[in-house]
Amino acid sequence: MSPSTAALLHETRRAVLPPEQVCRSFAFPDGVPPEYHSFGQEAHRFEQIVPVSVWRATVAKEEKLEKLGTPHALPFVS
Repeated sequence: MSPSTAALLHETRRAVLPPEQVCRSFAFPDGVPPEYHSFGQEAHRFEQIVPVSVWRATVAKEEKLEKLGTPHALPFVS
């Protein structure tokens, strides 16, 4: 996943001209793993573009999963 969650968090906290949307891109050169099939993408490379508020809510859920030992990205739900 690029850019990293940490890099995006830094950018969304800018005081001057904070971004309104976040774009995450995924590349799976060897095929999409089963844990990412819920994203509904069949391509080996895809992007997600969402408002910052939706991204922040998704990141909060991902951080909880990471603490449970499941460090995968989640599909965005607006």
